[in-house]
Amino acid sequence: MQQSEEKEGVPQTDPRRFEAPPFVHGHAISDATGGPGGAGVALLYSNGLSFMYVNTDGTTHLGPSSVFAHTFADGDVMNIMNFNGSFGVSLYSAASHSTQTAASGCQ
Repeated sequence: MQQSEEKEGVPQTDPRRFEAPPFVHGHAISDATGGPGGAGVALLYSNGLSFMYVNTDGTTHLGPSSVFAHTFADGDVMNIMNFNGSFGVSLYSAASHSTQTAASGCQ
């Protein structure tokens, strides 16, 4: 595909365009700081759970960064939550019947 071509109506040279590698499940949640804030995004891949933060402009982001290494199986569930601009992610493993949780802050 040449840079001048469009995919889904967005020029390939558009700096707002970001494509995450193929993931199994994804969830996004606002940082809920009361003003124009960004969003936390949890992405469950076949080999683990990753987190990324998308700034309010929608153009810049941090991540995705690996949080947990994990081999995906049917029945696995992930979640993302926030509290005052900080985020937590959790991953339930159906194979081991266990849950892992991690928290981080974005300011």
